[in-house]
Amino acid sequence: VTVTYTDENIGDGSSLVKTATTTAVDPAEPPMPSYDISIADFSTPTSLFVGQSSKVSMTVVSDKASEAAVSGEVVISADGAVVLREPFTDLAPNRRFRTSTTWTADMEGEVNWTAPVVINDVSVDTAASTTSITVKPGNKNNVGNR
Repeated sequence: VTVTYTDENIGDGSSLVKTATTTAVDPAEPPMPSYDISIADFSTPTSLFVGQSSKVSMTVVSDKASEAAVSGEVVISADGAVVLREPFTDLAPNRRFRTSTTWTADMEGEVNWTAPVVINDVSVDTAASTTSITVKPGNKNNVGNR
């Protein structure tokens, strides 16, 4: 709410304008508690041979200064294809959530990884990585290229 008062003549022929502003808060809706979630570790292999498997993992941490527990999800994708979607619930301040999966390289080339932490449909932190996939020397299997 903004209120403006204009006095056209303050006695010396000049005018004066006074303005006051205030903001009201709806008491029915308490302020949202703050939280600070970040990716502490995102591990992917740097290189693999076609057909080889490796672990892909991610650790999310809730800062100790957070005011409340938070729920969300981790989404790990390889070249845009979701490899792991893992929800976490009530991650308390100063706590960690760790998840992992095993992934198998199926084609030669480069794999671009993305891994956002999503809370209330908003990405709050994202990690990225790249894995180089090659055909094992002497492998006569003709596997597709990326």
